[in-house]
Amino acid sequence: MTDARVDGAAWLDAARTGGLPTAQLTRWQPLRVGIVNLWEYDEAEFWFADGRLVLRGGNGAGKTKVLELTTLMLMRGEIGASILDPFGSQHRTMRFNLLPTGEADDPRELADAGLGYAWAEFGRIGDQGEAEYFTCGLGASARRGTGAAPVQTWQLITRHRIGSALELTHSRRPLNETELKKLPGVQVYRSATQYRAHLAHELFGMEIDAYNNLTELLKQLRKPKLGERLNPASLADTLRDALPPIAAEEIDHLADGWDRLEQLRSKVDTTKQAAHALAHYTRHSWRPWASIVVRSRADELSRTTSQLERTTDLKNRADAELAEATRQVGQVTRELDRVRVDKDDREVEYRELLKSQAYTDAVAAAGRVETLRSALTTVAQHRGSVNERHSRTVLAVEQSQAVVTAAAAEAAAVAERESTQAETVTDLAARVGLAAATERHLPDQDIAGLRVAIDRRFERFEHHEQLYADLERAVAEAEASEGRVARSAARRAEAVSEVAERLVHLESAVDDLRVNLRNWAHDLTAAPTTDEQVEHWCDLVAELTAMGSSTSSPRAAVRQHFDGHREKAQRRIAVVEARREPLRAEKSRLEADIDRLRSISENAPPDPVTWSRRNRPEPSAGRGAPFWKCVNPRAWLTPADLDVLEAALAAAGILDAWITPSGSLVDADGNEPFDVQLRARAMAGAGLNDVLEPTSTDGVPVDVVAAVLAGFGWFADRASAPEDGTWLSGDGCWSVGSLTGRAAPAQSASYLGTAAREAARLRAIDAANAQLHRVDEDLTLIAAELILLASQLELLETEYTALPSEQPVIEAARAFAVSTELSGRAEREHATEVARHGTIQAEADDKRASLAEHAARFGFPMEGLQTYARALNHCRQAVLELSSLIELSKSRQDALHAAESTAEDRGIELEEVVQELEKLTTERRQVRIQLDIAEASLQSDHHDMLDRADRLAERLTQLGTSMTRLGDELTEARVTVASAKAVLAQHEERRDAAETARNEALTAWWAVADADLLEPLGLSVPERRVVETGRESARAARRALRDVTESAAEERAWRRCLTGLQELRQQLLPTRDMRIDDDGPVPLVLVLTDATLGWQPPQPASDALANAVQELEERYNTEQRDVLATLLESNFIEYLKERLDYAEGTFLDINRQLAKHPTGQGHVVRLERVPDPADPEAVLVVKALSHGYAQLGADRQEQVRNFLSRKIDAARADARAEGASDWKEQLASALDYRRWLRIELQFRGGDGGTWRRFDNASHGSKSGGEKVVLLSQPLFAAAVVAYNAAGRGAPRWIWLDEAMTGVDASVKESFMGLTVEFDLDVMLTAHDEWCTYRTVPAVAIYDLARDKLLPGVDIDSYLWLGKNLTQVERALPIAVAGVE
Repeated sequence: MTDARVDGAAWLDAARTGGLPTAQLTRWQPLRVGIVNLWEYDEAEFWFADGRLVLRGGNGAGKTKVLELTTLMLMRGEIGASILDPFGSQHRTMRFNLLPTGEADDPRELADAGLGYAWAEFGRIGDQGEAEYFTCGLGASARRGTGAAPVQTWQLITRHRIGSALELTHSRRPLNETELKKLPGVQVYRSATQYRAHLAHELFGMEIDAYNNLTELLKQLRKPKLGERLNPASLADTLRDALPPIAAEEIDHLADGWDRLEQLRSKVDTTKQAAHALAHYTRHSWRPWASIVVRSRADELSRTTSQLERTTDLKNRADAELAEATRQVGQVTRELDRVRVDKDDREVEYRELLKSQAYTDAVAAAGRVETLRSALTTVAQHRGSVNERHSRTVLAVEQSQAVVTAAAAEAAAVAERESTQAETVTDLAARVGLAAATERHLPDQDIAGLRVAIDRRFERFEHHEQLYADLERAVAEAEASEGRVARSAARRAEAVSEVAERLVHLESAVDDLRVNLRNWAHDLTAAPTTDEQVEHWCDLVAELTAMGSSTSSPRAAVRQHFDGHREKAQRRIAVVEARREPLRAEKSRLEADIDRLRSISENAPPDPVTWSRRNRPEPSAGRGAPFWKCVNPRAWLTPADLDVLEAALAAAGILDAWITPSGSLVDADGNEPFDVQLRARAMAGAGLNDVLEPTSTDGVPVDVVAAVLAGFGWFADRASAPEDGTWLSGDGCWSVGSLTGRAAPAQSASYLGTAAREAARLRAIDAANAQLHRVDEDLTLIAAELILLASQLELLETEYTALPSEQPVIEAARAFAVSTELSGRAEREHATEVARHGTIQAEADDKRASLAEHAARFGFPMEGLQTYARALNHCRQAVLELSSLIELSKSRQDALHAAESTAEDRGIELEEVVQELEKLTTERRQVRIQLDIAEASLQSDHHDMLDRADRLAERLTQLGTSMTRLGDELTEARVTVASAKAVLAQHEERRDAAETARNEALTAWWAVADADLLEPLGLSVPERRVVETGRESARAARRALRDVTESAAEERAWRRCLTGLQELRQQLLPTRDMRIDDDGPVPLVLVLTDATLGWQPPQPASDALANAVQELEERYNTEQRDVLATLLESNFIEYLKERLDYAEGTFLDINRQLAKHPTGQGHVVRLERVPDPADPEAVLVVKALSHGYAQLGADRQEQVRNFLSRKIDAARADARAEGASDWKEQLASALDYRRWLRIELQFRGGDGGTWRRFDNASHGSKSGGEKVVLLSQPLFAAAVVAYNAAGRGAPRWIWLDEAMTGVDASVKESFMGLTVEFDLDVMLTAHDEWCTYRTVPAVAIYDLARDKLLPGVDIDSYLWLGKNLTQVERALPIAVAGVE
């Protein structure tokens, strides 16, 4: 037993009196750890004794929580899941340690905020002999309601001692970060990196990388139940995982370089995709449209050119028709001139005749007569018309008198109505507040002023009505709003009730599922569970209530548990089935052997196996037989003698030797066969004939057999036989030539004699039957085992199927979340409605006040507005009617005056007509007298002169007619000329239009050329731009391109072009773009592939992109070579080699430590690091890097680079498949060199034998204690190596979480003894472990207990000093935890 290095009495005294433990060693050693206001520990402190501390207690007592808060978390200064829980579970979080959950299984009192500390103290004896102390700690705070906001943490380092010169609380309240910073001698950190660097340098005396490696190893050691988990495979994995991982900066550097390369690759890919897309667009969208446009423009140019030619021909025809019409006009003009001359001559003659005196006298006499006749007729006609006028005038006078009478009556009636209406207006105006207006305007009949007053009153009343309507709307809106408030309040209350109901339902569903899980797990038989597993599943039920954030579920955990049992059963089935197949084959063989043995009469010896023998002839061939078949034993031989004789014959090679009928050694062909033969040879003395009787069989005569028997001597025993020769003896000795020997029978005689052969056959059948029976029994057992395993699998499925459903909890949680959301929404809606109702009600009050003010000001009523409106309308209508009557009265007076004036005018007119009638009667009488006198004075020569004048007048009339006809013809001819000119002008206009259209089509054609549409279609662009070259290039286009048969083809193609453009643009953006330039005659599709090239048409842009793809691929290849050379060759590969070398050196150091510490039985273990053969490429790479990259040949270097490149590409692919935005985690996993290694454990016995592999098979053959010791040694040795690499004064503590669970006391004693041998400080948790072993010189023990319904932990403390266990009375510094 090792003596304790701690003063037990001083330790106990300090613990009992409230003192502090003191430093004992010259290296740092943990003295105590503490917790302040975390989880259910208000203020707890746990002491080490000689660097050892045991925390014992049942499940949930809080022992693992102490380990969680005071070990790796303090060494790393971090609170991540992988720090608090070595398996990285999200179940343990710092927020949970700070803030109570309020759930039934959390007895802590709810709080809005939490703040706490965890700390560890180390002590040592300095170089000057004085005690030194070092305390590190971590503070954390969190607030409720901050959602996913992170927990705030800070770290502290001090040389002061907590409880002496330093307190982390004030009035039992933990200090916050600001208060802590004000304390002298306390260094507070906000960076975990800086904090670790300080710890690594000052406490451990090592570089930060080595410190990180150390904490990783300690993390592996802290994994729960190390003793149960320890086997060669898990040990190898633990040691491998404890190797330093690839540094994050190396991963970052490599990832960044690869990202740059990937970005370039992506650029190549996107450019290539853009090039393919643009080429596809150009070929399938733009080119078809361009073809249609070019063909359409070519068709248009051809059409307009043809139209111009047709209009030119029509214009020429119109020119000819105009010339003909002009000639016709000249001809008619000349004829008209001739007739005009003739007519002028006749006119002269007629005028001269008329000027002569004779004609004048004749005309005068005749004219006088005619004049008087006409005058008489005129007077008679005038007198008749005056008579008619007289009658009409008399009638008009009578009518005007009647009109005057009627007008006077109407004027009087209208005046009376006007007076009555004025009184009505006065009455109505008084009712509507217009009395003053009527008094002012009505006496003067100022209807306009009165109407203005009424209109103004109407305007004010309309405003009054508007105010009233506004008030009604406001009141209605207020009433509606009040209803909405009531309804929203009802909805809010209903939603709150629903939330409460859903919460009760959810809690009930959670409780039910937990109860059902426990009941279901209790009844499991095929997949039994532990209480811890069941409680873990029950804990996971809470995860189901977190909608959208749960990463695990009870069903998933149960499924994993069942999968383990299912896989175990399936593996067992596979093993059993593998055993069954050989047995089935053996059974078939045995059955075939039995059938064969039963079907034959004799059984030959087995064929030789070390040499090849011929196929012996069939018995029926008569060509010989084996020796055993040609003899029978003599009757006097006993069975025992026969057994010995057969054994000797078989050993000498005689028993199955061949005897030919002739005794010859050659066959029929003269060749010696591949066989063993006997030949007859005479021998003096007794022969085998004495014991064997020859028989004839298979063509071998008896004499030949007898001769063969005679060739072998027979003696009773070896003593009586000669030294050499060919003989056999009764004691089993034999001699053949220079060979001799002795044989003992291994079985009864089976070949010599028919009886022996039959007995042997029966024995073989019995043996085969016995073996067959054993095989059947084995197959029956296997079948039963398979049935049992199948039933176990079926039971597994049945039990798993009976797993209580999570759906009620999920549905209840979903319903609760929905109801919570609806409740919040209802609350917000209610608040909105209340605020809105207040606004609406205030607005209604304002409207009511405005209405009252307006009513008081202008005398309008507050109610009955419709009645008032009707009265106001009646007043307005009465005024309108009064206005109409006034106007009507005026018009009637005017009509009366007009009638009177007309009657007066008609009387005057009648007097004038009477006078004129009398005058005309006198005039007619006088004219009649004058006519009679003129007719009496007319002579006969006067008649001739008048006849000649009549003939000349007739001739002039004819000539005038001719001139009129010719004038019409001239007019018609001139019209024809004008028409021809108009037609010509029209054709000229059409030709001009056709020429313009042709020119426009030509311009459009040249626009197509300018738009670069011709060359992409394989058409040449004319160098000279004239009509003929345009027509020729258009004809070429029409020959080359398909006809456009549909008028909408171009529009449809353009739509496809636009649609394709939008799709293509999405692929080109953001570095490239497309646009439409439709300012010109032809819309241009322009592509921007490179800013230096500017906007280009699709075809040259497509060519430019194709060139860019080629350039980028060349650049990518160059960059890839550079990246591979820079990142992989010169940097990362060398770094990998350093890591592999470090691993090799670490295992060498571990092996040195292991060699120094053999087990109690003298066994020694060692570790071998070899490349993992499961990955052949990794094997080659690891072996290659063991020699250094620079020393490798070019092929090996390329192999290493390709291997790493594939790993990197696989990491990127995994990240993409997982949807991860950052692929560094996948890259670190892919390049984790530790996965390329396999750690083998070897051991050597205490007798100094050879090293043997310590695998699962050899592990299973060891005793429990021996296994734990052998497997624990490498872990402790690894810790020793890590600490030996640290500074001389570094602490050497390790943390073990229920590491000795499941092993017996002797093993635990050895286990703890290892920690003492390796000089390791230990902090250990256990369910019921005291560690009071003779191998443990001293240890502080804390027995923890906790009531799940009450907050806090009860603690009893003990001290073991190698022989005695002493309970320590609880003093305040030892432990204050929760509620006492």
